[in-house]
Amino acid sequence: MLSQQYKKGLSFVDHSATVLEDTAEKLLHEQRGILETYYNRRTGTLARHLQSRIFNVKRSERGVSLIIDYLAQIRFMDLRKTASGKRKKIYHPIYNQPLYGYLFGYAYHRLRLGLLEYLRQGTTAKVNTIHVEIPT
Repeated sequence: MLSQQYKKGLSFVDHSATVLEDTAEKLLHEQRGILETYYNRRTGTLARHLQSRIFNVKRSERGVSLIIDYLAQIRFMDLRKTASGKRKKIYHPIYNQPLYGYLFGYAYHRLRLGLLEYLRQGTTAKVNTIHVEIPT
């Protein structure tokens, strides 16, 4: 995936799709690690679900979107307290903190830098094609 990033003719939509796929893979890898380390006494349904490719990157004329299908139980595992209000004995953020950390801390900055590079390449290509004739 990183090799596509350095191709010269890569459009910004292709670059965005590559960044989002890379982000989803890293996010799911992080969540699998948290699940195996802190939540290892469970049935294994969520672990099997996170092992599969549960994300989809869609390209359209409006742009690129990343869709991740999670099981609902991951949201309840991310709560600090039980339904009765007691603090959980085993708690580690598995959903909100990693999700928004990777989306805003990783993907957003890579997309922003990719957009700047795309605009820079487009601007220099247009500057190189402009010919100005000065009458004497």
